[in-house]
Amino acid sequence: MMKRNLAIAGVIIGALIASAFWGYSRGRSSTAEKYEAQISELKSDWQKQTRAVEKEAQERYEKQSRQLADALAARDKALSDARAVRVTAVRVRDAADTRAKSDLQTARDSGDRDKERLARCESLLGEGAELVGEGAEILTRVAADKETMRATCVAGDLHNPINTGKIVVNWAPPF
Repeated sequence: MMKRNLAIAGVIIGALIASAFWGYSRGRSSTAEKYEAQISELKSDWQKQTRAVEKEAQERYEKQSRQLADALAARDKALSDARAVRVTAVRVRDAADTRAKSDLQTARDSGDRDKERLARCESLLGEGAELVGEGAEILTRVAADKETMRATCVAGDLHNPINTGKIVVNWAPPF
């Protein structure tokens, strides 16, 4: 009877161990399926968000590239205009120098001091015209560079959280 009770107890314990093992493996596989479903859902959401952010960043990059290209084209045109002013100033100086030399020679030959002074003034006028052309070229180049930098900063909203199109200096986040 004792052996029989022991055998029944062994069968019961074995059945309990088998059911515990079955329950453990069933729970583990069920939990794994749920976690895998959650992970795949999170991955899908993350991929959608990543695609959206990448698309937005690409559009912003293309917009900034267009704005920068436009700013550089405007800069190149301004520099070209400045070179034209400079060429005109050099042409005026050359003409003034030529006239001043001929007038100076004529004044020296005739001994007229007033004409000699006038010739020197013409020479100074030509030099002034060249300096004006050089100054205009420098001024235009600096203004074009500043405008290009402004357009670049505004295009990238550099330090501009409000997106007003104006550059905000020494901005700090509110937190």
